Amino acid sequence: MKKIISVVGLSVAALAGCGGNTEASKDSRFTLISSDSVDGYGIRVVKDKEKGCQYIITTGNGTSVFPLLEDGKPVCK
Repeated sequence: MKKIISVVGLSVAALAGCGGNTEASKDSRFTLISSDSVDGYGIRVVKDKEKGCQYIITTGNGTSVFPLLEDGKPVCK
């Protein structure tokens, strides 16, 4: 679990700290599914290419990563 959190954290830094670049590199483990902003807060949904799970990443007053849930279960396809 710590490995997954570390990988997600590094990917968040790569996606959120690219100076406005919202495209992940082709070698990235994560694919950007969608990106939006609400009242200055960034909201992104990314998909883990290896596990198929999706995560919500919020930025603005710090960065948070949450698994995307559907009926209380992680969305992993």
